[in-house]
Amino acid sequence: MSRGRTPVKDTYSTHDVARICCVTPTTVIRWIEDGLIPAFKTVGGHRRVRRATSSSA
Repeated sequence: MSRGRTPVKDTYSTHDVARICCVTPTTVIRWIEDGLIPAFKTVGGHRRVRRATSSSA
């Protein structure tokens, strides 16, 4: 893996999205709760953002 690049995944965690957007994970969670970013929760309660969602703007 090359340094400084985000690997391509099918889903991203709140920490992944935060790193990509240069914000805190808490901000990403607020964006999700406010409906600004479509996401789903895993069985364990973790939020995930689908790659297809994150690339369409």
